[in-house]
Amino acid sequence: MLADVDDVFGLLDPEDVKHRMTQSTKAIIAVHLYGQMAPMHGLRELTTGTGVVLLEDAAQAHGATQDSCGPGTMSGAATYSFYPSKNLGAYGDGGAVVTTSADLAARLRALRNYGGESRNEHWELGFNSRLDTLQAHVLLAKLRHLAEWNQQRSRAAKAYDELLADVPGARRPEVALGNDHVWHLYVVRVPDRDTVLRGLIDRGVGGGIHYPSPIHMIPAFSFLKHTLGDFPVSERLAAEILSLPLFPGITIEEQRYVVASLREAMRI
Repeated sequence: MLADVDDVFGLLDPEDVKHRMTQSTKAIIAVHLYGQMAPMHGLRELTTGTGVVLLEDAAQAHGATQDSCGPGTMSGAATYSFYPSKNLGAYGDGGAVVTTSADLAARLRALRNYGGESRNEHWELGFNSRLDTLQAHVLLAKLRHLAEWNQQRSRAAKAYDELLADVPGARRPEVALGNDHVWHLYVVRVPDRDTVLRGLIDRGVGGGIHYPSPIHMIPAFSFLKHTLGDFPVSERLAAEILSLPLFPGITIEEQRYVVASLREAMRI
């Protein structure tokens, strides 16, 4: 079962989730998109007393909080990605699950290790999903810098907000009340997005699209039998979103060039 997002923040819409839930609903997965957390309070209300499990996809939310609470503290568990491009990235692939449940943590440790915590112990069918030492070493070295890097991202996002204030047609991202955004991506919304993106690339600016197709229109999910119009907000966002370059260490001169290039590209 899929649900739509809201038009302001692009985050999972609790009201739409509520209308789409059925007796067969077993879990709700809240996706913390672009660096800010989904509306956890509203989603928790939908699961209270129902037996439905609330989970979090925190792949883009390293260090993000909502009302001072981080991923995994308001749900059954939250998953992190340590793909190299993330705010906290390893040298290669990796990830982690965080939870406040000791029982779930123990089971997860067993599942990642062939179904048991000790050698030759297999209480259930598991798999090999242990983070290797090299990735752990890289992550530990980077972890001490995460807060500062997130602050640099936040300062860069604020600079973009100011630089884009007088760019007609460029809709800046907004931060939901109570959220501490860590700005994994800075995503604006523009008309005729594909033409604008080509204009940026022609000027040497590495813009991107995260993500060009809403889930219900991806071939892998065709079995759900959704069509255009089923999730109108997601479809509209997919046609308008444009990620601008943002990373720790980006200079204000680079940002000025990005915005100047965007302004020119939008006049094409």
